[in-house]
Amino acid sequence: MKVFLAEDNFALSKALITFFKLKSYDVYHYADGEDAFDNINLQNIKDVYVIDINLPNINGLELVKQIRNIDKDVPVIMITASVDISDFEDAYDFGCSDYIKKPFNLKELDIRLNKLLQHSTKDKTVYLKNGIKFDLDLHLLYIDEKVVELRKKEIRFLTLLFKNCSRKILTQEFEMYIWEGEIKDSYPLRQLVNGLRRKLKYDFIKTEIGLGYSIDENYK
Repeated sequence: MKVFLAEDNFALSKALITFFKLKSYDVYHYADGEDAFDNINLQNIKDVYVIDINLPNINGLELVKQIRNIDKDVPVIMITASVDISDFEDAYDFGCSDYIKKPFNLKELDIRLNKLLQHSTKDKTVYLKNGIKFDLDLHLLYIDEKVVELRKKEIRFLTLLFKNCSRKILTQEFEMYIWEGEIKDSYPLRQLVNGLRRKLKYDFIKTEIGLGYSIDENYK
């Protein structure tokens, strides 16, 4: 389990790192919001994010927005000493999964964390024939037990594809999900899919002409 921790309070950070390590989690800690933001953009996707709302340089709300640009479902817990109701509203509007107020007992965090992780790991892996599987939690594609190296937009394409195995996904849906907030004209979907296919041992991506894409159940 990989935990992304963004917290600038030294004493609390130390306690949280010890807590996570006792649970045998790998902890990636950042005390500065800008440093955390840069590492989110490196797309080293973690299993859970624990974010303080008040961080130097870039605040936690901006981090949550960026996390949700990359991953819509990963658990995000926000922590803060604020009692301002608008902070709660903004945190949930931007996509946090849960919210915990300082000071808090580590047992409370443990309970909230276990609940979120239990929910997020349900049905997280989709299996196809010929040794293909996609982990919806970690956003990893495996072929013959080997991870396929993918770019950010390729991962987002496959995430939407594997989350909707039983239906056709319209081109517009892919564009909204993959290029949210960007000018997509410079990155045509067809070009992305063609590049992705060159990485695949088996072509399980079916083109629905004039519509979009789906999983090809008869791929070879």
